[in-house]
This record gives sequence, C-alpha cells and structure tokens, in this order.
Amino acid sequence: MCPSMDFSQKDNACVVIIGGSKSHLPYIFAAKKVGLITIVFDRDSNCPGEEISNMFFKLSTHDIDGIVARCVLLQDMYTVSGVITCSSATEPQVAAAKACEKLGLRTVSMSTVQAATNKKLMKELFVKNGVDTPEWV
Repeated sequence: MCPSMDFSQKDNACVVIIGGSKSHLPYIFAAKKVGLITIVFDRDSNCPGEEISNMFFKLSTHDIDGIVARCVLLQDMYTVSGVITCSSATEPQVAAAKACEKLGLRTVSMSTVQAATNKKLMKELFVKNGVDTPEWV
C-alpha cells in the first residue's frame, strides 16, 4: 500500500491480505487505520486475522488460481486497492502478483517474485550484478 494515498473518498475501497496469521496482523491494522476494508484469505478459519478482518474467506494461501479468481469477483463489489502478503512462501507471493496483474494494480514482476523465492536464481543475480554473497551449493 502507498501511505500517501487518500482512501477516505472510496467507501468501498479494500485490500486483500493473503494470510491471516499473527505476522499479518500489523498489515490488517494498518489497512483499517487508513479506512480500507480488510479481506483476509487463509485456510485456517481460526487464524487471528479472521477475527479482526472485515471479511474472511477460508482459502489456502497456496491456492493461486482460487485467490486470483476470488479477487476478480471481489472487484465487482469493491474497489480492490491492493493484494498483499507478508508470507515468505512462494505461492502467496505469486498469488499476490498474479491477482494484482489481473486487476491492473501495480505489483512486483513475476521475475522479481521468482528471484526472491528461488535461492539459486537469487545468488546468480547477485553475482551477475556485483552484489557480494557467500558461495552457495
């Protein structure tokens, strides 16, 4: 999310947060603080984010196609301002990027997601771009 954006004029502006674990709570609270409707996806219907979000869907953070499809449906009812995750797992990051692409939102590229989640590729890019990095086998 861009902290300089004014969401107060969009009554139905929302952010989709992929994951409802304890580590996602600061994102839910921050989104609510700027007036966004929070929509959380997680497979655990007892996750902490379920209680504090405005809307919750029991949906695995690894279900990339399901997340993208649900975001497209949500776009018909809300102004989806962003799709985010703080997960270090590949699938939620891919899902966030693909959902944003599908909705026409700014996002990181798929090549960036791949570089961030594939250690071998990450190391190759470090070496190629002169970033010091320990050898890795």
